[in-house]
Amino acid sequence: MHSKHIVIGAGIVGTEIARQLSQDKEQVLVIEAKTISSQTSKSSSKMLHGGIRYLENLDFKLVFEALREKNYWTKKLPKYAIEAPFYLPVYKESKWPLWIMKLGVFLYNLLSLFKNKKYANLSKKETLTKFPYLKEKGLRGSAAYSDAVIDDYNFTLEISRMAKENGAHFLENLIVKAINYNNQKYCLICYSEHLGEVTYTCDKLIIACGPFTDQVVRLFDKSWENIILPSKGSHLWIKHESLPVKSNMVLQTNDNRIIFIIKHEKAVLIGTTETILNENEVHFDIKATNDDIDYILNNVNDYLNGITLTRADILDSFCGIRPLVKEPGKNSSKTSREHKIFNLHHNMYIIAGGKYTTFRVMAKDLIKCL
Repeated sequence: MHSKHIVIGAGIVGTEIARQLSQDKEQVLVIEAKTISSQTSKSSSKMLHGGIRYLENLDFKLVFEALREKNYWTKKLPKYAIEAPFYLPVYKESKWPLWIMKLGVFLYNLLSLFKNKKYANLSKKETLTKFPYLKEKGLRGSAAYSDAVIDDYNFTLEISRMAKENGAHFLENLIVKAINYNNQKYCLICYSEHLGEVTYTCDKLIIACGPFTDQVVRLFDKSWENIILPSKGSHLWIKHESLPVKSNMVLQTNDNRIIFIIKHEKAVLIGTTETILNENEVHFDIKATNDDIDYILNNVNDYLNGITLTRADILDSFCGIRPLVKEPGKNSSKTSREHKIFNLHHNMYIIAGGKYTTFRVMAKDLIKCL
C-alpha cells in the first residue's frame, strides 16, 4: 500500500498532524504500534495549561502559545476541556512569597491576553475555609489562576475521529520493524499479529513517536544519537472521601517542583514526579514505582492537617514519559518544553519535545516543513 504521507505514532501530535493534512485533502496514513492514545497521550496530568511554573524559566513564548491553545480548545471541544480554577497556597517557607505569586498570576493572565477566567486570590482565612484540611502554620494565603482540566484519552480520540472523517487512515497494533529508502520512496516493513509482515510505502515520512523517537529513528539510521531526555511523570488516583477537595490546588514540593491536586468526577488526581530514565527504561505501559508513590504521598502529606494519605487511599496509578529534547547542562526541570523538528533525510521529518497543550502548533510547524 502506498500513501503520500505516513505518520508513525498515533498520540496527540501524530493524530493532529493527520487531522491537519487530511483537512487539506492530503493523503495520510498513521501507523501505531499499540492503539490510538494508548501511551503518553493518555498519561498526562489531565490539563491543557500554559504552564505557570515555566514563568520561572522565563519561557514567555511557550506560556503565551500554550495559553492561546488552551483557550482555543476549551471553546472548540468543551466536552473534553473544561476551564477551572487552580489555587496556589503560599507558606512562610515557600520558595516565593505571596506577592510574587500574585504577580506571577497577573503575568499569566497578561500572557493570555486577559482571556483566562479570573478567580480571586484568597487570604489565609479564606484559604482555610476553602481547604480546611490544609495545615495552618505558616500559611500566608493563596494565589488563584485559571487552566483547563481535560479527559486526555478521549480528547485525543476525538482528534483522530476528526482526522478519519477527513479521510485519514489509521492502522493500530502495527509495529514498524525496518525503514528503508529506495527510488525516492520510504519503505516501512511492519509486523502485525493478524497480518504477519506487511509493507507500506510513502513519499514523505513523519516520525511523531514522543519518548520512542530515538528507537524508531534508529530503524533508519543506526548512527542516530539520542535527542530525547525521557522524564517519567507518575500520578495517583485518590478516593474522594480520602481527600475531599472542593477545587484544584498546586503545591510547591520540598525539591522546588510542583504537585497538582485535581478534582475529577470519580476520584482526585495527584501528581506528578519527574524522574529521568535511561533508554532501556523507555517502554510501553510503564508503571509507577514505590519511590514514585512515596514521593507524591510524602509531599502532599506535608501540607495536610488531620489527614494522612496512605497506599490504602490509592485507587490506581499511572505513568507517562515526557519526550523532552536534550539541552546540554540542563536538568529536566530546566529543560524547555519547546518542540523541535529535524529533517534527517530527504522528505523525512522528526518532531520531538513540546507539551500536550501545544500539539496543534507542533503539527502546524511540522506541516510547514513538508
